[in-house]
This record gives sequence, C-alpha cells and structure tokens, in this order.
Amino acid sequence: VLSGNFRRDKVLNSDMNGISIGGSANNPLDSYKRYIGAVNPKTGLAEIGYSVPYSATLDSTSYGGVVTPFPEQWAREGNLVQHLLSPIKLAYSHTENSTAPPSGGPFYTGQRPTAPFSQTVDYALRYSVPGGKVYFEARRYFTRNVGNLIGMPNTSDIQNIWRNLGYLSGSDTYDFQSNSYRDTSDRDLTGTEVSLTANPTNSWTLTLNYGRPRVQTVNERPYLRRYLGEHRAEWDAVVNNATLVDGSTVPGTTRQIVSKTAIVTALQNIDNGLNGLTSGTIGNGPLQRGSIATSYHFREGSLKGFGVSGGLSWRGSAKAGSRDARIKFQTTAPTVAQTAAAAYDYIYVPSQLTNSLGLNYQRRFGKYNAKFQLNITNLLNDDDPHWTGYSTINAGQLTNQNDNNALTVAGSNPRMQVLNGFTQYEPRKLLFTTTVSF
Repeated sequence: VLSGNFRRDKVLNSDMNGISIGGSANNPLDSYKRYIGAVNPKTGLAEIGYSVPYSATLDSTSYGGVVTPFPEQWAREGNLVQHLLSPIKLAYSHTENSTAPPSGGPFYTGQRPTAPFSQTVDYALRYSVPGGKVYFEARRYFTRNVGNLIGMPNTSDIQNIWRNLGYLSGSDTYDFQSNSYRDTSDRDLTGTEVSLTANPTNSWTLTLNYGRPRVQTVNERPYLRRYLGEHRAEWDAVVNNATLVDGSTVPGTTRQIVSKTAIVTALQNIDNGLNGLTSGTIGNGPLQRGSIATSYHFREGSLKGFGVSGGLSWRGSAKAGSRDARIKFQTTAPTVAQTAAAAYDYIYVPSQLTNSLGLNYQRRFGKYNAKFQLNITNLLNDDDPHWTGYSTINAGQLTNQNDNNALTVAGSNPRMQVLNGFTQYEPRKLLFTTTVSF
C-alpha cells in the first residue's frame, strides 16, 4: 500500500496583528519598520507598531507505504513458523511542511521571521493477530524542527536590567518587554516507541507502552544569545564593581543605579534559563516513560458481573539542566571550553510513578442494567514532592550577602545548584459512580 500527497499554498496580502503582507518570504534581510512613540502611517496613530512585507510559498509533502513481506496464505496453509511470520508488516512514512509564521512581533534586530520547517521520518514494525488477540508495534522516528518561533525569553528580566541601570521612560530599552520580540528554537527529536495490546481471553485485556524520546538542541534562542553578547559586558561592569551601590552613578553616564540586587536577580534568571541549552546537548525532559494497564471481567461463577482494572504510569528520571561551570571547575572565570564541557554534565530530577485501581460490578435488575464503579487514584497515597527543576544559588544569597561572581562567602552558603519547584499528587481519591441504563 502506497500513499502520499503534495500541497503548495501561496500566502499573500493578508494582515497579521499589525504586520502587512506582500513581498518575499525567504529573504532574512527584509526588516521591520518600527514606529516607537511616533505616528504609524498605516493607522495615523502614535503607537508602537510594525510594518513589514511578507509572503511565503508553503509546502506540505507526505508519502509512505506498508509492506507485507510474507504471503498471506501462510496464515492459512503454512507451517508453524510461517504462521507466526505471516502477520508481520513493515511501514514507512515521510512528512514535511513549512507553515506561515503565526502573528506576532519581529526579532529584536528588526528582521521578520521566515516560515518554520519540520520534517518527520517514521519506520515501524507491526504485528497483528486476527481477532484482536494481539497488536504490537515498534516504531522509530526522526524529526527535525527548524525556525520554530517562540516568544523571546527573559524580556521582562532584560527590561528590569535596563530600568535599574537608570534608563528612562520612552527609550526602547525601558519598554523592552512591550516590543513582543520573538526568537527561534531548532531541535532534533529522535525516539523509539513500543506498544502492545493483547486480549489473551475474552475477559482479560492488557496494554503496555514504552517510549524513549531524545530531544537534541541544535540552535536554541539564538537572538537572546546575540542580544546578551551585545550588552552583557555593560551589565557585568556594574554588577562586578563592588564600589557601585544603589544610587551610584553609572560610570561614564549621568544615570543612577536604582537596584543592583534587581539587576543581579534578572541576570540569574537569564542564566538559569539558558542552562543546559548549549547546541548539541539533549533537551530537558524524561529519558524514558512507560505505562501498563489491565482489566479483567468475570463472566461466570460466583463472581460473575465483577470486574477489576488497574494501571501504572512511570516517568523515568528527567534532565533538568546542566552543571554550573563555575561550580564544576571551581573557578570564578570559566573558559569557553569549560562552559561547553559543563553543558554536557547533565543534572536530573528523580523519576515518578502514578497508580490507579478500579472495581466494578454489573447486574441486571428487571429491565434495567446497572453498573457500580469504584475508582481509586493515587492508590499508595504518594505525597512526596515531585521535583521539576534546579536553580543556581549565588554565594551568600541565603544570608543577603549575594555575590554573583564568588564561589564562597565567609559565614554563608557557597555557590550551589539546588532542586527547585515541585508538584504533588492529589491525596488518595475514591470516586464511586452508579450508572443505570433504561
């Protein structure tokens, strides 16, 4: 069996949230014309806005096939080995598309986004026994995402830095967050998935699933990194100058520092957000996950009408960042090579397990069918914290002696990475329901 389709659409002359359309989509040199505190010629109003030519040729392609490598008559006439091989099928699919950028602002450079692109290739081995007794699939997939658009991260932190460096209202830096800048994320996703559904008897059903996804960072937040490269030296010059305090004049300017602590906090937020996103590293998230669910219904004997079901869902340890380069190499000035090496020293949050149980009873009362169901979630009443990430704590931060650059502060905490943020399951819950069919 072979199938496929090809589609090409032309997007032209539509309006996307203040972005006028028309022109070439694939020329990254096209720029936004920005109107900040001035009159937008399109509306005649004084406003912050964007006007840009845009058009795109959007392609969507998919094709694939399913092959049965062994003759179907083996299932009816073959020997035992041929009978077991006959249900095997091999599947392949290839899909790719470029999509119109969603409405929104430009990159901070003024350039407009081009069409994001994605491509997925799938290979699968399928095994299906007639009558629904067994269905098995092992799947391997490869996905590329290029130019995926995201909101530029940490714009509020950048705005806080500029404001606390004494920049005044009306400047682009003072109102940085209001510009709604965007950024991109390029990632590769590969993975293996295995699933099994079996009905060994008319009363028993079993489902098993296992997945091993792997996201690899290709180019994450390039515009944020570029912006930091342009301005980080100016910020660090203030933060690392011990003689500068709140109210001090920024050297070489007439601006006064509003809150040095706020600048340090904003920089820490930016660094935490970029931690573990070096190109080539794996993305944050669980390395493995799986589930098992089963149900059994008694159809005869003294337990006729009763049923039981249960399930377990498991999420393996999850990458939540990378080791801080200063901590790993015990230096206040890590080299470029040390920073790159630390990015590959992953840190993980522990695995998680959820469980549930269900009991039910069905019976006919005259002309009415009734079903009584008891569902129990969080059967083991797990109330442990389930950690979601890590944060870097500056030396001295716990005693209000925050030193963004030091490894240690006398009489206080060293620079360290600690688990931060968690969720908890709801307490064990019993839910009883009754259903009557008239």
